[in-house]
Amino acid sequence: HGGIVSARGYDKDMILHVSAITWHHQPRLMIHLRPFDFYYYDAMTKLPNMTYLRSDSQSILNETFDRYAHPIVLFLDVRAMKGYNHTYGFTAGDRLLSDLARIIERTFPQDYVFKFSEDHFVVITGDDQLTERLRQVEKQIETAGRGLSTNVRGGICYLTKDVKDIMSACDQAKLACDAIKSEPNELFRIYDESLTRHAEIYDFVIEHLDDALKHHDIKVYYQPVIRTLTGQLCSMEALSRWDDPHYGMLNPGDFISALEETHQIVHLDLY
Repeated sequence: HGGIVSARGYDKDMILHVSAITWHHQPRLMIHLRPFDFYYYDAMTKLPNMTYLRSDSQSILNETFDRYAHPIVLFLDVRAMKGYNHTYGFTAGDRLLSDLARIIERTFPQDYVFKFSEDHFVVITGDDQLTERLRQVEKQIETAGRGLSTNVRGGICYLTKDVKDIMSACDQAKLACDAIKSEPNELFRIYDESLTRHAEIYDFVIEHLDDALKHHDIKVYYQPVIRTLTGQLCSMEALSRWDDPHYGMLNPGDFISALEETHQIVHLDLY
């Protein structure tokens, strides 16, 4: 649990964070007291930010490994905020984000909750009862958001003892979350190495389309369309295939979606 408190002898508010831990096989309370500083905390939600996580990552990791058999980084994306801001205004949207922060803290009361960016949050927790807890968050957000239909989606990266850079684990959890942004029935996804390759290809596609067109790495294949009544050829469907010298033959699902999302698909159409 945590909160903002006033401490005698200090000219600024302090952040108090109390965690239940096991020390030498005995239950103990670990108390963190540090000055409240917007350098380490999000001004709107009062949650610790990613600078805080970077600065105190090792102690956070140690505490998490002591508490959970299967510790994870959980990246949370609360969707439909853009529609809420459009309907109720940005001031109401800011209040809702603060409410969201409290909802996530209540749902993960013994864990570290961080503001990642905009409507994104990071929780350092364990994987037990994760589906139930995410459903709780989603239900409470709908109540706080005046019935706004929201989707809370999560990305998970499992932490291991050899983790050196917790920020990389956060990035990987975000990749997993982004991978299901078009999947309405998926509540969360677990990171695997294929997602990193997919992200690499995505970045490659949007940055090298012009070069690929110039060097004719994108080729057109014509697929015949046969009229079933007559058995005769009636038209041709033009299919594009990207044969890159480094990545080889790219899956159309990889580069077509990337070009559509970045509004570059018109260049392929003209080509």
